Amino acid sequence: MAKYTSGKGKYQRSRPSQTKPIRRAPDYLMAALVVGLTIFGVAMVYDASAVFAFEDFGDKFFFLKRQSIWAGLGLILGFIVSFIDYHHWKKLAKVGIVASAIFLALVLLPGFSSEIYGARRRLSLPINIPLIEQISFQPSEFAKLSLILFLASFLNDKTGMRRAMIAVFLITVFGGLVMLEPDLGTTLNMVGASMITLFLSPVSLFFTFLVTTVMGGAGAILAFSSEYRRNRLLSFVNPSVDKLGISYHINQVLIALGSGGLFGLGLGYSRQKYQYLPEVVTDSIFAVIGEELGFAGAALVVAVLFLLVWRGLNIAENSPDLFGKLLAGGITALIGLQIVLNLGSMVTLVPLTGLPLPFISYGRSSLVINLVETGILLNISRFSRSNS
Repeated sequence: MAKYTSGKGKYQRSRPSQTKPIRRAPDYLMAALVVGLTIFGVAMVYDASAVFAFEDFGDKFFFLKRQSIWAGLGLILGFIVSFIDYHHWKKLAKVGIVASAIFLALVLLPGFSSEIYGARRRLSLPINIPLIEQISFQPSEFAKLSLILFLASFLNDKTGMRRAMIAVFLITVFGGLVMLEPDLGTTLNMVGASMITLFLSPVSLFFTFLVTTVMGGAGAILAFSSEYRRNRLLSFVNPSVDKLGISYHINQVLIALGSGGLFGLGLGYSRQKYQYLPEVVTDSIFAVIGEELGFAGAALVVAVLFLLVWRGLNIAENSPDLFGKLLAGGITALIGLQIVLNLGSMVTLVPLTGLPLPFISYGRSSLVINLVETGILLNISRFSRSNS
């Protein structure tokens, strides 16, 4: 692995032992894990959605069809991206960050998006496709990857206080735009992964710690800035408060997980998915997994997800250059933090955040971007000095 040393206040990369990395086979274990989780996710989306899909849309395959299409598209894009030299993405970093800022601004305007549950998160395009209907996407998902790509490129070229301050400014601006939607969960995911990328760069550890502390305080203030978020925190602290009101969601999740026991009720036999569990195919799909497959099945899913994160960290550790290290580390942080926030909220370790479970929950933008991200990781693994 290349070493990074400091000198006279500026960080310089020492010459790696191997100047031109040899292309290797990609991380096949990561590829297998991603494909397996995606297929499992499609099956669980159908399992969890069939009842209310039939009641609401007259078609129990409504969500299965759409999830299959987006999973297929994401896998194809991820496969293609895995063959594109990750250094080429550096050239698109500035274009991506500007496009993301524009999309995040547009989604806040009524003419470009619709309000759902008091939030504006999806940018609608004037394109209609059979089965999928109108095309729309979440700019915040694209922005998360664009921000990590830009930070990896920006902090790789040169380092110093000026660049570090610019990086923090961008993180703050993007976090603020997502927060205006409002979407606290995605904001935490984006800012957290960005700060990890900053930590992995040669920027001063004291500066990184100081900024992290300030942003943590700002996040705490934002968490209490609206009644909706205060209620979520209250239900987290005391799930028994107002069980039919603000604590309804978390209580239904806990009932589902508790009903599963050790080996579950059996695949397809969840009772909580029958109109009891809110957001059953997105935020709460792990509760259905726990109810049907029990502690043993849920633990296996968690183990596979964290094995995937470990492979990402391994790719970052063995990256042949600083750009690859920052990009792989940032992408892994995005996926890993989202997993932690989703699973943590399901078992009341953290408040409900509204984030989907990567590769498994129903989604369009999130699923496709996650698969593209793993495609980038697989390409970086082709250049890694070790795939062990």
